[in-house]
Amino acid sequence: MNLGTLWAGVGLVAFGAYGMVAGWTLKVDESDALVSASAEVGFPVGHAAAQMAWRGWLSRPTWRILAYSNENPPTKRGIVLVDGVNGAVVEGFSEENPEDWTQFDPEDVAGASLSVPAAADSAEQ
Repeated sequence: MNLGTLWAGVGLVAFGAYGMVAGWTLKVDESDALVSASAEVGFPVGHAAAQMAWRGWLSRPTWRILAYSNENPPTKRGIVLVDGVNGAVVEGFSEENPEDWTQFDPEDVAGASLSVPAAADSAEQ
């Protein structure tokens, strides 16, 4: 056996050991993470988005939840990191929504006044 084969074997064993240690089972789905995030931000949640991310050297699964309040337009927003293994809140932050929605009609923002041309109208043209 030469020295290169030995180092390759050591590298493969180390990589395999890392894979065994970093292999977490995801036990918390996005619905459970949203419940934890709603409790953390402290306001009624309207729209929310969930993204799976991994944290640290051991790649622990973590949900990133971006939540907006249920007003139209939303007055508050928050981001919460929820552990994907045990459901604990890792970190949370909420604030008044700095986005300016005054240029939009509230009906348009809610999607209530969207108009789609009928199929007959487009066929005539």
